[in-house]
Amino acid sequence: MRKIVGIDPGKDGGVCLMEDYKVIELFPMPRIKSNVNYKKLAEHFQFCWEYGAEVFYIEEVHSLGMSGKKSNFSFGEIFGIKQGMLAMAKIPYDFVQPKEWQSHLWSNIDKVYSNKKKNKIDTKATSESTAMRLYPGVDFTKSKAASKNHDGLIDATLVARYGTMKLLGKTL
Repeated sequence: MRKIVGIDPGKDGGVCLMEDYKVIELFPMPRIKSNVNYKKLAEHFQFCWEYGAEVFYIEEVHSLGMSGKKSNFSFGEIFGIKQGMLAMAKIPYDFVQPKEWQSHLWSNIDKVYSNKKKNKIDTKATSESTAMRLYPGVDFTKSKAASKNHDGLIDATLVARYGTMKLLGKTL
């Protein structure tokens, strides 16, 4: 049995613990007001590690050129702290580019195009469509009170699925 963790590292990201393609646990990025709660995040990582996760796959996203200096710095800080937490705990991790996992998981039936540009793929909507196809019984909302699916949980789940495929040699 392969136990993998997928991480969407954004401030509003998520963590997915998966065993042989089955979602075991989803954690929205814990917050205290507008900041990431790193103590709680460390508890989530520890839970996954104690469950037997072999490797943690982190989506290697980059700041957008249009973002401001402060938001770019904040994003880099959050990304680096998560990586440092795993390294300090000696938990194996690897990075996955968004285009890499998307090319292996998105199918033509999943693709949703932007209303503004007919040939531009809406990445959030396409990932949601893919997650709903692969995991129809999974609740991707951030809380019981939420009505919309949480894209951080969706991306973390798809990163974990890709990581499982990669470990099983199914991404060639």
